[in-house]
Amino acid sequence: MAEQAEQHMGMASAAIFGAHGMLIDDEELHQAMAARIEHQRVCAESALQDELLAMVADYQALDDEYLQVRELDIRDILNRTLGHLTGLPPVPLSLNSKVLLLAEELLPSQMVGLDRQQIKGICLSKGHILSHSAMLAEALDIPMMLNVIGCLEAK
Repeated sequence: MAEQAEQHMGMASAAIFGAHGMLIDDEELHQAMAARIEHQRVCAESALQDELLAMVADYQALDDEYLQVRELDIRDILNRTLGHLTGLPPVPLSLNSKVLLLAEELLPSQMVGLDRQQIKGICLSKGHILSHSAMLAEALDIPMMLNVIGCLEAK
């Protein structure tokens, strides 16, 4: 993922995914997962999910707004890693015309796969200007609106 980000968006964007790799390779995370597997008799996927969701809750409880938004990165790491473990990779977005992308939120890894020629803008019903997804949209030169109430409602 870091290599793809570097090709499309530069080194600063690639560093985001380098940090993701460091988190998933963290020895404390591995030990905590191993303990869950041994003591609770759960599978690796469940141990990973429990540990990372606990980390998400910890980040959400922080006083620092910049760090709070990193919970989105942890959920991204969780989704991608579960996809690898289960053999169910994410389905890439395939577009054949120029669109305005509407979504609740976008994970950083979802931003990497976006075709900047086809995506004319992004409108999210959630999100934060300090999120890595917002930073990646800027690197892709794709306009992004965040926290737009009603953007997903059909009229």
